[in-house]
Amino acid sequence: MILMRGTDGYFGDKVFACSKGIRRHIVSKENLNDYPTLNLNDVIDVPDVVLMSLKNGGWLPQLKFESELSINTTKSARDFVSKYIKGSGIEFGAGSSPFPTLPNVTVVYADLKNSLEHSLSFYDKTDIIDVDIVCDVVSDVLSSNTYDFCILCHVIEHVQSPITALKNIYRILKKNGVCILVVPDKNKTFDAKRELTTLDHMVKDYESYSRNEDFMHYLEFYEKVHSLSGQELIEKATVEFNNKGDIHYHTFDNESFGSLINYSIKRNAGFKKVFNYNFNAKDSNEFYYVLIK
Repeated sequence: MILMRGTDGYFGDKVFACSKGIRRHIVSKENLNDYPTLNLNDVIDVPDVVLMSLKNGGWLPQLKFESELSINTTKSARDFVSKYIKGSGIEFGAGSSPFPTLPNVTVVYADLKNSLEHSLSFYDKTDIIDVDIVCDVVSDVLSSNTYDFCILCHVIEHVQSPITALKNIYRILKKNGVCILVVPDKNKTFDAKRELTTLDHMVKDYESYSRNEDFMHYLEFYEKVHSLSGQELIEKATVEFNNKGDIHYHTFDNESFGSLINYSIKRNAGFKKVFNYNFNAKDSNEFYYVLIK
């Protein structure tokens, strides 16, 4: 890896660890303690366009922790969970914020939108992930037993049928493959006024899914999250529904999501190990499940 810093101001004073056409942000000097071959004295200053030509690989993860009790930020929590990621895998819905991975890990990125469509939306154009596969997590276009890992970070709440998603993730993973699920706790997000999605609701979505029933999700979302009512609510929900607008279809807390995992394991996704992490990070609104096939 080579350390680089831009000279034209776009990236500020950020330093990146660069290798294999990918740049990973060095968040703090402490990060480098885990990488003895890297030294800030060796930083190369380059025009910003050089850094822009490299793919966004997120940040370089911390490798060592005193204990789980020392994890008190979103960054350190994600770094801790990233220890499970090895080999070659896939991340769904990374947008412009890929999950942290080590330089020896290979990631392909899947999304419902291609990179050009993302560049027209709200993402930072420089940091948009190059989408390798245009599909979602419930699509059957991906081959079975293919990936060493699968990452969904703040994605599964956007999926109409989480049970179908977990079934498909299990299918595409190799034996001993790892699924990383980073899920927002609804009580710590804009979903706080919404009711928890029940397991019965998600089972119904799985067993008898109907696009028309999705309209109720849109009504609830725009009523509870955006405080709309009456005709304004109906019109907004109708427009977004017809355009297949991006919403949180479902809401979770750590316990309710665990019930979903347990059901899926018994029903159609027989993961052999489950690790659940719910760190007390002050800046965090998320919890973590690691599933091993």
